[in-house]
Amino acid sequence: AFGMCEGAFFPLVFYSAARLPGSLVQVLNQTLIPSTVLLSCLFLRRRYDILQITGVAVVLAGVAAFTSFPRTSGSVAVVALCIAAYGLQAGAMVLKEVVFSRYQKNPAGSCAGHANDGIGGDRCLPFDPALFLTAGTGCRLLVQFLAWPVFQQLTQGLSLRSCFAAGFQAMQQPSVLPLVVFYIAANVALSITALLLVQKTSAAATVLANVVALPLSALVFCLPLPLLEQQAFHWQFAMSLVLIVLGNLLYSHRSLRE
Repeated sequence: AFGMCEGAFFPLVFYSAARLPGSLVQVLNQTLIPSTVLLSCLFLRRRYDILQITGVAVVLAGVAAFTSFPRTSGSVAVVALCIAAYGLQAGAMVLKEVVFSRYQKNPAGSCAGHANDGIGGDRCLPFDPALFLTAGTGCRLLVQFLAWPVFQQLTQGLSLRSCFAAGFQAMQQPSVLPLVVFYIAANVALSITALLLVQKTSAAATVLANVVALPLSALVFCLPLPLLEQQAFHWQFAMSLVLIVLGNLLYSHRSLRE
């Protein structure tokens, strides 16, 4: 299930991010928090105190304030698509935590039904995070290939062969290939780190780890950097970031006390 969520997340977020300002994409990433809170309540029966709920509300206020600025706003449909994509990512993290919590509560559950069948005796199969991640990755790729007809409609009817040919041609350029290699390596490291964080802590902690660098990553787009379109800095933009960071602090107050 988490592979299906991630399989839908990547094409949706790439499609929407290509049509929105970079700083806005970083801010919309904060919708991970309310999505994770909602899904954790539904699937993990987790309860949040008043300060955490207030933090979620403040984060949403900061996101709303930022998206209302004419200089940073994008198409309403594309913004909604980006928010939905991050909701799928939150769902994937919560589903991973569901699996981990079940194995922690019932570590012998993996051998249920095999104890008396003569296969392996009473030995239980240990939970293998690498195998779990590999299976999810395979499901993610399958979902993306099955959804290709929808993607073709979004890309003005380009065929699968044309898309792959254009992609390989772009990667052959000396200035692009190092970026592609770095991007793939960073995503692999991010996936493994996120899985370990969920296994050791919780989905909420993973979300907080993803948003620690929010102010810096959003402000980067205001700098004159190569390959990035520079965006004008204004104080309303900074105030919305302050609201989002404040909301994150309120939401994570329990962790800060520990």
